Amino acid sequence: LQALRALRRTDRADIGAVRDALVRHRVRGGGFANESSRLPDLLSTYEAVLAADTFGLETETEHLARFMRSVRTDSGGFAWTPLMQGSGGPLADCLGRQLDIRLTSEHVALPTLVIS
Repeated sequence: LQALRALRRTDRADIGAVRDALVRHRVRGGGFANESSRLPDLLSTYEAVLAADTFGLETETEHLARFMRSVRTDSGGFAWTPLMQGSGGPLADCLGRQLDIRLTSEHVALPTLVIS
């Protein structure tokens, strides 16, 4: 998805390829996975929402909200995956908060991050 966003800057990106990648990495229970539709994770979900926003594709609010509920910790932080018990640290908490803000308003754009 990062590569497709980069191609967008050169006007060589194919929106169909983005749509296909989002479908391929979508996890039925919420969020997106790095490989196919396996275990969803915070970074892959962030990248997927950012890509969808960049290309003007709709993000299913309830799908994203389900994932966010599964990674929110009791301490108010965010885990990297639904299988983690506690916060994934400052970066996970930052990505989680950004996605939470995005959930409350479609007019708030996610910051473009390249961290993987």
